[in-house]
Amino acid sequence: MPDYKKNGNKYCDYHQDKGHNTDECYHLKKLIEKMIKEGELNKFVKDLRDKLAPKVDKRKEPEEVERYRGEVKTIFGGSTLGRDSKTAKKRYAKQVYNLYQFQSAKQAMPIMFTEDDYEDVIWPHEDPLLINPVIGQNKIWKALIDGGGGSVNILYHRTYNKMNLGGEQLEPCHEAPLYGFENQPVPIEGTITLSVLLGKAPYTVEKQVKFYVVRVKSPYNAILGRPALTSFQAVASIPHLKLKFPTEHGIGEMRGGQKTARIIMLDDLDKDQDFELTESGKRKRTEGESSGSR
Repeated sequence: MPDYKKNGNKYCDYHQDKGHNTDECYHLKKLIEKMIKEGELNKFVKDLRDKLAPKVDKRKEPEEVERYRGEVKTIFGGSTLGRDSKTAKKRYAKQVYNLYQFQSAKQAMPIMFTEDDYEDVIWPHEDPLLINPVIGQNKIWKALIDGGGGSVNILYHRTYNKMNLGGEQLEPCHEAPLYGFENQPVPIEGTITLSVLLGKAPYTVEKQVKFYVVRVKSPYNAILGRPALTSFQAVASIPHLKLKFPTEHGIGEMRGGQKTARIIMLDDLDKDQDFELTESGKRKRTEGESSGSR
């Protein structure tokens, strides 16, 4: 191209001449494509990666020392999403290694805890979260929310006997035993699936929950563990002593009974007696009611 026809405002570093910019140069693009095909640029790419890579301290790091003497676990065992057989449980456990996720949980309403949720909470505290759900059409007092992720829902045999379940019988449990705090097996009387109602109208939600009925002493009547909380998509906050969950009409909530929790702490576990709180906060011994268990 004659010099008088070249664009003087553009310059090509490859040709070292005016007329076009470097990134517009046809001959340079063809040359780069040829070098890529012949592998002549691989060395330059490797050198560039080495220069841009973060420098790593090659000095040997001290080995991490385990700073504990043993492990303390909570109750574990039971089925997972109704998978009772050993093969089904293995298949369920291996799902986390799949490349593709077939289902995803959807939470339409965000659940949050604010300063307002501290109302009526005596602070500071280390109290457990105790609620009064309706289980099997019985209002159950002293139901513990296991925020630590217990793998089963527990119904104590003493509570089961007091509930008016209309002749519903326990199903035999052929699963592996449950294990408690000292890694000791927990005797299972059987399993039973009951309706569980959370919240106050109109912010209520009801689901079917599988319980393991165990014959052990406990200050609680039931424990709602990870399976129940996951089913309800419920979120527990121990500092706020509150459980929140989505319902058709918005976010429902249940406040934990802080006074009850502290009285239980003082109560003698060997005395298999129940109580309710009077307005003054004192204990009043009561007999178990047929419509509920306290």
